Amino acid sequence: MGIDKYYRKGVFPAMKVKSLGDDSQIWVSPDGDDDNGDGTFLNPYASLTQAMAIVTTARKIIMLMPGEYEEAASILWPSINGIEIRGVCGGVTIVGTSGEDEVFEIDPTVQTSTFVVILANLGISCPNGVDGITFDNNNVGRKILLILENVEIENDTGTDKALNVVHTEAGEAMRVYASGLKNIWEGILYIVPKNVDDRFTFDGLQLDGGITFGTATIASVTTFKDCIVKDGGGAGGQDTQILNVLGCYSLTDTTYAAAALADFAANAAEVIL
Repeated sequence: MGIDKYYRKGVFPAMKVKSLGDDSQIWVSPDGDDDNGDGTFLNPYASLTQAMAIVTTARKIIMLMPGEYEEAASILWPSINGIEIRGVCGGVTIVGTSGEDEVFEIDPTVQTSTFVVILANLGISCPNGVDGITFDNNNVGRKILLILENVEIENDTGTDKALNVVHTEAGEAMRVYASGLKNIWEGILYIVPKNVDDRFTFDGLQLDGGITFGTATIASVTTFKDCIVKDGGGAGGQDTQILNVLGCYSLTDTTYAAAALADFAANAAEVIL
C-alpha cells in the first residue's frame, strides 16, 4: 500500500512542504507522541486523529511521515475549509478500524463559502466491512469539493466501498476530482448524484471494485479519463445522468478490452471516446 512504488519508478508526486518551520503545517510520524508532541517537524504527533483535533483555520496542512497509522476510530473531518492531508516521501498508509463504518468521514456542517477537502500521496487500508471515504454535503450550505491526488484505497472485500458519495442534501453541488498514476481502488466507487451541478472526475485510476450510481433523474456529469475499470462492473445510473469516458479500458484478470457502458453504469447518457 501507499505510493512508494512511484518513487521506485522515479515518479515523484508534488509534496507541499513550504519549510520545516512553517506554522501552517502539523507534522505526524509513527515515532511521534500524541501526549507530549506539538505537531512541529522536530516534535510530531503520533496519530492523524490527534492532528485533526488541533486543526485551526491558520494551521490546517497535515504532513504525514512514512509509515502506517492505525487509527482508533473513524477520522471525522472538522468543519474547517481547506484542510489538507499529505503524505511525505512515499509509503504512507492510514489503517482503518474494524467495526467502524469508514476510515474517513467527510460531512462538514454549514459553511459560507465553497468547502474544499484535499487528500494526497497516501494509501487507505480498510478492514472487512469498512469503507474508505464517506463524502457527504449534509447541511453544508455551499458547494463541497473533494480533491484526491495519488490516493490508493485497499478494501478487504469487493462489496465494501472505496469512495461513497452519499449526497444527503440535494440543495448544493458536490464535486470530486481524483487523479493518480494508476492508483488502485479495490472497493466500489459509489456515487449518488442529486444536483445538476454535480461533477465527478476520475483520471488515471484503476477501479477494481466497479462503479455504482444512484438512479435519480439528475443531469449530473461524471467523467472517466485514462482509467482501467472492472469489466462489466457498472451498475445503476439513469438516462438523464451524463457519463463521459475518454481513453479507458476494462479489465478481466489480465485481459484488457475497449470500455463499454456496462463497465461504468447500467444506464446513462454516455459519450465513450
